[in-house]
Amino acid sequence: SLIGNLILVMVLFLGGRSTIHIIDIIRTMVENGELVDCIDVWDHKEMCPVSEEEVEVDLSIISNEEFRFFENHHFVFKSSI
Repeated sequence: SLIGNLILVMVLFLGGRSTIHIIDIIRTMVENGELVDCIDVWDHKEMCPVSEEEVEVDLSIISNEEFRFFENHHFVFKSSI
């Protein structure tokens, strides 16, 4: 959703524990029935290709503290609960 996209962009400016803040927001969105995916990219001077393989993240088996983004990967979030 557009609101979800805006929230994720805003959280990026939190710094420090921003990954935990982001995954907490994603978890809430998924639990509320939203379909959430994202591509983790950084602003490099050269273009880095995004992996064609999707990384499926089951939030019912990974905690916020365990989750990590991997640069240039496409994440698809779900919960099997």
